[in-house]
Amino acid sequence: MKRKDKHISVGILCIIMCTVCFAQLSHLSANADSGPHPSIFVSFDNLGDRLCYGTLLSDDPFLGPLHAYLSPESPRSAFIDDNYYHDLTADSPESDIWQAFVDFNDSDGFFFLKCWINLNNTKMINWQYWAPDRFKILLYYPESNSYAVSGICERYAYESYYTVDMEKTDFSVPSGGEYSVAFITSVEKTYPYPWGKELLSLLARTCITVALEVGIALLFRLRQKKVFLIIVIANVITQLLLNVALNVYAVIHYTFSFIDFYLQLEVCVFVIEAILYCLLLNRYTEKAHKQAYYVAYSLAANVVSFLAGVVLAYVVPGIF
Repeated sequence: MKRKDKHISVGILCIIMCTVCFAQLSHLSANADSGPHPSIFVSFDNLGDRLCYGTLLSDDPFLGPLHAYLSPESPRSAFIDDNYYHDLTADSPESDIWQAFVDFNDSDGFFFLKCWINLNNTKMINWQYWAPDRFKILLYYPESNSYAVSGICERYAYESYYTVDMEKTDFSVPSGGEYSVAFITSVEKTYPYPWGKELLSLLARTCITVALEVGIALLFRLRQKKVFLIIVIANVITQLLLNVALNVYAVIHYTFSFIDFYLQLEVCVFVIEAILYCLLLNRYTEKAHKQAYYVAYSLAANVVSFLAGVVLAYVVPGIF
């Protein structure tokens, strides 16, 4: 087999293998219960010193592994301050709190998902696992057997932040029934964004991507300085565009289509880089290659960097 024909065959093989990898990863990403999930963060001002527990009620009784207590046959399990407790017994200290949340009868039919947080420890409900689309904030005060509940809220972004000023909640209004219920009226959306952290993360991701793609270029015998410069510039530009698009999408949308959108953007990055390499690299290589060779390089480099990103997202989640 001639050298050029061999390169073309290798390129075609890379395209076939990488396409299969992308298809499999897309399928797994859409179905696996792994990776990041939409989150809700509720911080409380002027909460006071009274013992208080907080949870989010959901309009959906089933959210992945989280589900409401709908019958006596359901297990008496709970997530308490991010710790899982299974089969709570009647004499366990957590059982009384669990029962109080189960007994709360929401006027709009929202459900308690058997998760709660001791707000005296954190002053925040940090719900990062299967956060509901529509929810209510519910607080329970065991010393007075009373509750405080908000109106219906909706997640507005992939990570949604809210602030509640409890000083504006009127606990003096009786609601009747077996227990008293105050109404939280001061739930406000907030939009914090860690620009410094994001810029450092972007720099780290870009450096890792450039290092990997330069390494793949060496395997493809693309070793000229100007070739490296084109690869570096192309990756800096595409990484910047990719991260801007992902951050804008994350603020606007809040469903699992985020993963699909990310994969679509990765395909766009591959196409852009492949076009640039086909147009520019032959001008600076010692030996000209067919365009299929540069397409194969671009696809192989992007698949390797994507797989590395998936691994690093679990090993070092702080940079993603």
